[in-house]
Amino acid sequence: MINQNNKRSHTSETKKWQTHLSMQAKSGLSRPEYCRRQQISYHAFAYWRKKLSKTGGNNVALVPITMQAESGLVIGYGGAPI
Repeated sequence: MINQNNKRSHTSETKKWQTHLSMQAKSGLSRPEYCRRQQISYHAFAYWRKKLSKTGGNNVALVPITMQAESGLVIGYGGAPI
């Protein structure tokens, strides 16, 4: 049986770290510098970053691009223009 207090505590903790992750991303600071300024553990920050990225966090996919000087920017994937 799940204790309701534990469930609320976990939800509160999750929201707290989601806020920190969002604020760090917007701050322009490195993760270690953000943690230092906020007086939070970098290791806890990294733990929650990894944990929340597995549960539907903002997934980012990097796509390679190809640039051609003569004709401007050509966007490609796997070496082929899109």
